[in-house]
Amino acid sequence: MLKTRLTHGGGQFRPTDEMRIQVTGVDHFENIPPELTLILG
Repeated sequence: MLKTRLTHGGGQFRPTDEMRIQVTGVDHFENIPPELTLILG
Protein backbone atom coordinates (compact mmCIF):
# COMPACT_ATOMS: atom_id res chain seq x y z
CA MET A 1 0.00 0.00 0.00
CA LEU A 2 1.34 3.43 -0.97
CA LYS A 3 1.94 5.64 2.05
CA THR A 4 3.27 9.18 2.22
CA ARG A 5 4.62 11.17 5.14
CA LEU A 6 5.50 14.83 5.41
CA THR A 7 8.50 15.34 7.70
CA HIS A 8 11.14 17.95 8.40
CA GLY A 9 13.91 18.16 5.78
CA GLY A 10 16.31 16.77 8.36
CA GLY A 11 19.62 17.88 9.77
CA GLN A 12 20.59 20.97 11.70
CA PHE A 13 21.93 22.67 8.58
CA ARG A 14 18.54 22.65 6.83
CA PRO A 15 15.99 25.46 7.24
CA THR A 16 13.29 24.77 9.84
CA ASP A 17 10.58 25.31 7.22
CA GLU A 18 12.04 22.78 4.74
CA MET A 19 9.83 19.72 4.47
CA ARG A 20 10.32 16.29 2.86
CA ILE A 21 7.69 14.02 1.33
CA GLN A 22 8.55 10.37 1.98
CA VAL A 23 6.90 7.68 -0.15
CA THR A 24 6.90 4.14 1.27
CA GLY A 25 5.22 0.85 0.48
CA VAL A 26 6.09 0.76 -3.24
CA ASP A 27 9.05 -0.63 -5.14
CA HIS A 28 8.43 1.25 -8.40
CA PHE A 29 6.19 3.82 -10.06
CA GLU A 30 3.98 2.93 -13.03
CA ASN A 31 3.39 5.46 -15.76
CA ILE A 32 0.71 5.39 -18.42
CA PRO A 33 2.01 7.32 -21.44
CA PRO A 34 2.05 10.29 -21.88
CA GLU A 35 2.30 10.70 -18.07
CA LEU A 36 5.69 11.50 -16.50
CA THR A 37 6.94 11.03 -12.96
CA LEU A 38 9.51 13.53 -11.74
CA ILE A 39 11.44 12.61 -8.59
CA LEU A 40 13.77 15.30 -7.28
CA GLY A 41 16.37 14.63 -4.67
